[in-house]
Amino acid sequence: MTDLCALYVLFVLPALIFGLLPASFVLERVRFRIADALQLLAPYAVWMGLTAIHAGDKSLANLIELPILGAATGLFFAGRVALGILRPQPGTRAPLQALACSCLLAIVFWRFFPGLPE
Repeated sequence: MTDLCALYVLFVLPALIFGLLPASFVLERVRFRIADALQLLAPYAVWMGLTAIHAGDKSLANLIELPILGAATGLFFAGRVALGILRPQPGTRAPLQALACSCLLAIVFWRFFPGLPE
């Protein structure tokens, strides 16, 4: 359990730096949804689930995927915030699309990132 928390920090810190830091300047102008909060958990859960199901030839050196995935997730969130400011629409699907893109990117990273030697 401690390992899962430590690995989550590898994911969430870049996500917060790349996503919440730029968005903090305009937070009062954006309406947040549940999908925005799930974006800090779902891509990590997808990547960890896939790794737990089938580790294959991956090693601890592949943990570099988590900070990269976190940074990309943060950028998806920042893009969703920017889109919400540029084109505010009450029933927008931008949070769900950002969440789906982050989870899809987790699958792509897990699948196509080669196994690295330790």
